[in-house]
Amino acid sequence: TLEVKSTQEFQVMMVNDRNEPSIGELVLSMQDPAGQMVAHQVTPFSLRPLGEETYVFEFPVPGGSGKYWLSATAKSSNRQSTPVISRRHVELVKKDLGVK
Repeated sequence: TLEVKSTQEFQVMMVNDRNEPSIGELVLSMQDPAGQMVAHQVTPFSLRPLGEETYVFEFPVPGGSGKYWLSATAKSSNRQSTPVISRRHVELVKKDLGVK
């Protein structure tokens, strides 16, 4: 559960299981139930052969409440390969101000 209009830190750990370097783009994005992207950030990545690295995103959560997908997509630029995607369901909620 994430608070709407907040900033959340997300850590994305990447592992290169090949014996060659891997470089490309890492995209953290949020999609609504219809699949429309409502927020995203992009950062370059570079992994040593058989290496690992953690990338940190300070991600602005959109303003609409409801259920969304949070996705991290690694797109390698140094070889012909399918992007690697990790997805999680998240729910965006408005802040409870404690007013009764």
